[in-house]
Formats: sequence, structure tokens, C-alpha cells
Amino acid sequence: MRSPVLTWKPWYWLCVLVASAIVAKQFNPTVGRGLFVLLACWLSWSFWSLGAELFRQLGAPTSLNLRRFRTGVCYVVVYIALIIWFPSDEFLLNNHTPAEYGWRWAIWPIGLGFMYFAFYTLYFLSKATSLLRKQAGADEPMLLYILLFWFFPLGIFVLHPRLVRLLSEPQEHLRPG
Repeated sequence: MRSPVLTWKPWYWLCVLVASAIVAKQFNPTVGRGLFVLLACWLSWSFWSLGAELFRQLGAPTSLNLRRFRTGVCYVVVYIALIIWFPSDEFLLNNHTPAEYGWRWAIWPIGLGFMYFAFYTLYFLSKATSLLRKQAGADEPMLLYILLFWFFPLGIFVLHPRLVRLLSEPQEHLRPG
């Protein structure tokens, strides 16, 4: 099945985001939290399938690691679900209460892992896209794609046509040899 990043029109993404914000505001905060987790899972699945398609198009000799990318996508979703699950006042750390928190010191390394995997996911998608675009003849910087994926609700308007064109063309003429 193809990624929704490729099959949906860009304005669908913006409408889903706005509609989910309105629903979350109108109902119980728990509904909003659940909706946010569902959106994070859905977007992560979109990136998962897009990353697999881009990796498949690149071919065998590449420096990108698909297993690390998939681990990163799963880690990001689990992290978001855990942070949403706990109330916002759960992790108040100050000078008066460090002994009360026990195992909760682990939020720092877990948060650093989240940042690493979030940036690796952006790096993987951006590097794969820029490599495929370079093979197709368009030499664009990877930083452009990092920013477009980072600001996804707006970046999809630029990304969608490029990714559709890139992944819908036959790739035999792009491979060397």
C-alpha cells in the first residue's frame, strides 16, 4: 500500500490537522490527547511507508540504515504516546523534590533518544529524497528537505509533487550501469 504522503492531496493534510484541533478543543482533553496520539501514529505510518519506498528506489549500495529508521519511527511514536499519557504536572522537577521522583530521572536520556531518532528520521527521508532527486537530475540541498519534512503541514505542498513525480517514474534510467 502506498504512503498517504503520496496519495493524499496536500490540502487534505491541512484539513485533517485543523479538524482534529477543533474536535480536541470541543471535547474532553482526554479525547484531544487520544486524537493527537492517533495523528502521530498515522503520520508515523506515512513516514514509515514513504521511507521504505524511498529506500527501495535507492538500491543496495547506500549509507542509509532502514532498520535504524524504522526503530526511530517506532521510538518517536512510543515516546509521544507516553508523554501524552502522563499528566503535564507529572514531571515537575525542582530543588525541593528530587528524592520523590525515583526512576523518573530517566526522562532525560529517553528525551535525548527521542531527539536523536526524530532527527535521524528527518535525515533519512531528506537524504533519500535528495539522492533520488540528484539521480533524476535535480541537484537540491538536503537541508531543504529537512526543513520541508520538519514543517510538514506546510512542507507537504512542496514535497508532494516532487515525491509523486520521483516515485511514479520508472527508475531503470536512474541507476548507473
